[in-house]
Amino acid sequence: MSVCEHEEVGTPADKQQSLILSMMAWGEHSLCKLPEYRDLEGWTSDPLRSRRENRMRELACGQVCAVCPVRVNCLHHALHYPEIAGFWAGLNSDELHDERRRQRIL
Repeated sequence: MSVCEHEEVGTPADKQQSLILSMMAWGEHSLCKLPEYRDLEGWTSDPLRSRRENRMRELACGQVCAVCPVRVNCLHHALHYPEIAGFWAGLNSDELHDERRRQRIL
């Protein structure tokens, strides 16, 4: 059996549960969880920093997101399970709000 193939076992409910768990596990593979990136200060905006400084920090985080293997999963999560604040899939909270509106996910 190749790496891409999987054995069809279990009930439809078992398969659905497996799919849900694999969809939830994407965060374990995100680059922002790695120690070298976790402490970047751009993952959340700070009202005490200037807009320019926040944006510069977001750009640094955006470079991490651009090569992250789970960026699509992260974006889906951010659009469908809105976080109060933060930087997700290379987008800040304003950009995520705009994307939700564009996709009519409000």
